[in-house]
Amino acid sequence: MLRPTLCLSLLLCASCADLRETADATTTIRLDDELSPVEIERTVVLGVDSLPLCLDVSLMLPGQTTTVALKRTSDTCAFTVTQPDLLILNQQEVENARRQSGNFDIDAIRRGSVSLLQLELWTDQGAVLDLSRYVDAVSVQIDNDVVLDRVTPEALMSAEPVSRPLPANLLNKLKTAVKSNQEAKAKVSLILILAGETLSDLPAGLKLRVVLQPQLEVNVIDAAF
Repeated sequence: MLRPTLCLSLLLCASCADLRETADATTTIRLDDELSPVEIERTVVLGVDSLPLCLDVSLMLPGQTTTVALKRTSDTCAFTVTQPDLLILNQQEVENARRQSGNFDIDAIRRGSVSLLQLELWTDQGAVLDLSRYVDAVSVQIDNDVVLDRVTPEALMSAEPVSRPLPANLLNKLKTAVKSNQEAKAKVSLILILAGETLSDLPAGLKLRVVLQPQLEVNVIDAAF
């Protein structure tokens, strides 16, 4: 009786694999409706009227944990705003995600992504700045992993938001938060590669706002087995 039992087990395992492959594309629960956008809005004043050239500068905004840096390389000038303890998943969102996933195993969250919904730039007096005039590219890092790499202003202005897969470390952090019913924080850095030809026209007092939308998907076949 051993051989028939072994054959049946192999057939069942093969069927499970087929179901998982099919579910990869069609049988998922999206949790993004329960996850609020992550927003950073900061005002930066470097203490001069304008940026005459790209200097290596690093400072912490008064009364905040936000750091701002200018970094010069041979061919770029990077303007970086870093928030080391940004709340990316609050307690209510964790509870909503757990409720939406129902009885499914949270470990079945197999994929995630983040979309850049909005990026705006103003002077510190509130005048809107044309992003495409002053910025060549935008990058976003979360916990030192590059999530969005050198996205052009033209791509940001397209009809569909720019979206990229979540790095494995960040996906695991969000899964752990949902599974343990705890909020999640991360170090988030927004990096603007400034346009060299208009750098001298860029005021040193800037206000910026970036909005990111995290998304998670539960594979229901993996959750059931």
